[in-house]
Amino acid sequence: MSIHQLFSVDNLISNLVLEKEMGLVDSQIDTFKKQHKPVPEDLIDRKQALEIKMSLLVIQVESGQLTMDQYIAQVKASILKHKKLALTFKGAGKLDGAKQALARSKIMEKEVKEVEDAMANGPLVEE
Repeated sequence: MSIHQLFSVDNLISNLVLEKEMGLVDSQIDTFKKQHKPVPEDLIDRKQALEIKMSLLVIQVESGQLTMDQYIAQVKASILKHKKLALTFKGAGKLDGAKQALARSKIMEKEVKEVEDAMANGPLVEE
């Protein structure tokens, strides 16, 4: 995975990472608007891509195309990729990329723990 791949929405697996990225993009858009500057097209495109990716993830889970076990397995694989990527970036002196990859892996680890804990306590049922 390269620095370009790190920023690609296509490589984001985790719902929490998608939400975090959406927050960052929204913050950047707000900054442009507050400064009365036009919002760059690539930022608008990224926001739309994140929204689509999040919607597709929800649809896959709700329709049964993606089980929680499969989702967690994908997130765990992504954690490993991001940790390896962080080491690669660090070795290449690209500390910003290393920090971002490591931060994403920590978000995903938290998400996996929360989901696994919830699954261990049985299905969540609203009363």
